[in-house]
Amino acid sequence: MSPVKNGDIMKRLRKMMPKTVEPAFNSPEELLQWQREQGQLRSEALERENRAMKMQRTFNRSGIRPLHQNCSFDNYLVECEGQMKALMLARQYVEEFEGNIASFIFSGKPGTGKNHLAAAICNDLLLR
Repeated sequence: MSPVKNGDIMKRLRKMMPKTVEPAFNSPEELLQWQREQGQLRSEALERENRAMKMQRTFNRSGIRPLHQNCSFDNYLVECEGQMKALMLARQYVEEFEGNIASFIFSGKPGTGKNHLAAAICNDLLLR
C-alpha cells in the first residue's frame, strides 16, 4: 500500500461524503489544529475536575461538619460591632496565615457566630 498524501485524504473524504455535506475542515492542517485545541480544552477540563475531586476529599477529611461546610466570610451575618471586629480579624488572620505562628481564639456568648467564622477560616484555607 502506498503512503497517502495530505491532499489525497481530503479528496477521498469528499468523494465518500454526500454532496449536501460540507466538510468542517478544508485541509489536514485545519483538522490537526482543531484536534490540538480540543485536546487542550479537554485537558483543562480534566484538570478542573481533578482539582474539584481533590478539594472534596480534603473537605471530607477536614472534620468540618456539613452544617459548616458552606460557611464563608461573605455569608457571615454581622449584627453588632463586636461581630464586625471578629470578622475583620478573622479575614486578617487568613490573609496573613503564611507568616502567622499564633493561633486564633474565639470567645463569646452562644449564637454569636464563633463556629461560623472558624469554619470560614478553615474553608478559605482549604480552598487555596
